[in-house]
Amino acid sequence: MGKSEKRKRIRKIIRCFFLSLLIILVLAACGLFIYDKVNDRAILNQLNELGYVNTVSVGSHNLNVYLKGNSDAPYTIVYVSGLGSMASIADTEALTDLLADRYYFAIVDRSGYGLSEDTKEPQTVEQIVSDYRTALKAAGVEGPYVLMPHSIGGVYTSYWQATYPEEIKAVIFLDSTQIGNPDYLEESGFQEDTLFMKTEAILCKIGIDRIAFDPKEQTAFYAAEEKKVLGETIWRICPLPWARCSEEDHIMHNVRTAFSSLAPNDIPKLMISTRPDTFEGIKEYFAYYKSLAEETGGDSSYYDKTDEEIAAYVEELKEFNEINLQPFIDKLGNVTYINIIGHHYIFAHRPVEVAIAVDEFLSSLT
Repeated sequence: MGKSEKRKRIRKIIRCFFLSLLIILVLAACGLFIYDKVNDRAILNQLNELGYVNTVSVGSHNLNVYLKGNSDAPYTIVYVSGLGSMASIADTEALTDLLADRYYFAIVDRSGYGLSEDTKEPQTVEQIVSDYRTALKAAGVEGPYVLMPHSIGGVYTSYWQATYPEEIKAVIFLDSTQIGNPDYLEESGFQEDTLFMKTEAILCKIGIDRIAFDPKEQTAFYAAEEKKVLGETIWRICPLPWARCSEEDHIMHNVRTAFSSLAPNDIPKLMISTRPDTFEGIKEYFAYYKSLAEETGGDSSYYDKTDEEIAAYVEELKEFNEINLQPFIDKLGNVTYINIIGHHYIFAHRPVEVAIAVDEFLSSLT
């Protein structure tokens, strides 16, 4: 056999090898995709039997509206989740368990979140608020609403209460994003690049997340151990949907649109913050996060702060509050501000303290 024939044979072997490898990878991906969808269906069936599934149409897709509590209450508390919070039903359950005998709750999963269907519709603040309002009406839940946003949910809620004030009885901000200075937020890197995130979303659609993703990390801060199973179960469905990527793409548009919509009004608002601006408070704050990191096997070294570092952090936080928090409060109007030191998901970390604050606030409404 000549050199030319040998080269042809080697190239053929290499081609066959890579073709076989490609076929194996495609078959594995297809198998994993099917396995993932079968498991998702089993999870949804299980949660449906437990009464957590209540999907309604918002036009192009369905959203889940979980209703809980006293349906005779004079208004409904609508939870608006934070960015990427896929298990809102579980996140809030320790809190809603404490208040369900007196209040009616609607836990609406945004597009792609929790038990709701994903979408490629641009997740602008206008679209998101429209979906919430449409889903509530489709579920037969009429206003007035008490909006209870967490984190980035505060952006959507700020726009909602400013644009449709007649629908809103009150607002309870749970450590929500403050948008008193959009330029400051943008300059500080508030918006992330979504290229890597979109790659992860593709892998989630295939089912790779079932191998690489640990849902236990998403419930480590729960005070109620029995709620963790529910949270981990919901997180299994899709940790990173398309809609989540779109939210990130539109985050500064949403902040600026919400900020532009604001004008002080008389709607009562309770703002609960987890970060104090005192030395002792910040010391307690870092101590909590250090213990949480140690419990979950994470790196706790960041939270080892000297007294000088804590003092510097307090000064930075005071400056942030002057630049961003206070202007936000001023633009909202009628805000009661309180502090409960703890995890960003304060309602899951310290549900009793939050329930007392919420109950006292709502009891004061006329």
